[in-house]
Amino acid sequence: MSEPSPGRSVPASAGEEPRRGPGRPSISNEALLDKALELFLDHGFAGTSIDAITQSASMAKRTIYARYGDKASLFRAAVAHGLDRFKPTFDRLSALEADDMDETMDRIADAIVASVVSPDSIRLLRLIRSDAGAVPEIVGDFSDRTLDPVTAFLADLFRRRTALGQAAVEDSRLVAELFIDVIARGPCSKAAADLVFAPDYVERHTRFAVKLFLHGLMTIGDGPDGHSGARTELCG
Repeated sequence: MSEPSPGRSVPASAGEEPRRGPGRPSISNEALLDKALELFLDHGFAGTSIDAITQSASMAKRTIYARYGDKASLFRAAVAHGLDRFKPTFDRLSALEADDMDETMDRIADAIVASVVSPDSIRLLRLIRSDAGAVPEIVGDFSDRTLDPVTAFLADLFRRRTALGQAAVEDSRLVAELFIDVIARGPCSKAAADLVFAPDYVERHTRFAVKLFLHGLMTIGDGPDGHSGARTELCG
């Protein structure tokens, strides 16, 4: 059976089991995605066949096609499954909030950076970069599942803290996007490129980036000594 051409969307829910007759037992969908993702990570999209996945998962090829239709859709589902493993969730980020703005942003920055520089997340990022040409939809999936939820949380946080007088943010979404760039882009890019850096680089980068972001732009009512208890002007 030849593999259908890429381009079909991933089913909204792949949890429903198709009817099957006698034969080998079917593993759970999560286990299938685990097996498929590991093969894709090791060999890429082009280097991984449905036959290899069926062998690894001990699953009939027709069952995989019944669930996903083609290899591209299975690839998207496997990548999405991988992204869901390490993305910071809204509830997790909310639990990191403190009364103090600096402490809040330090905690959130640590969670964001930890999620993007772990070995598993770096492997997944490399896979997305290398196979975006074959399955371009995974770029949007990456944004939808990781960047967009974190950006939305941060934008809401900046709006709430502005209302409390702890910040002065005019465009909360823009500031949220900039925060993610400042905090995560450097460590993530270095790790993805296998660049060697000092063991404390990530910690120093994160602490300095948060300090620069919150206090290095502009403060309202700075005195001649450079100190002020006024709120931080983040935008505008």
